[in-house]
Amino acid sequence: MRPKAPQFLIDWQHYLEKKRGGPPKCCHSCDYYDENGKCEKFDAEPPVEFLGTENACDVWLEVIPF
Repeated sequence: MRPKAPQFLIDWQHYLEKKRGGPPKCCHSCDYYDENGKCEKFDAEPPVEFLGTENACDVWLEVIPF
């Protein structure tokens, strides 16, 4: 099961209601991160410490909203 999104991502989603900007770069906002909590790019589940770290991955891919 996919772990809960980090607080900074939740805060960012609220921020979007006021002003449009790019998402924080973390697993939860990456297009490679699937609904089961697995990174499709590396075919692995990221460690919990890594999930909550902003800008930790060099291959982060922005989720396209359509």
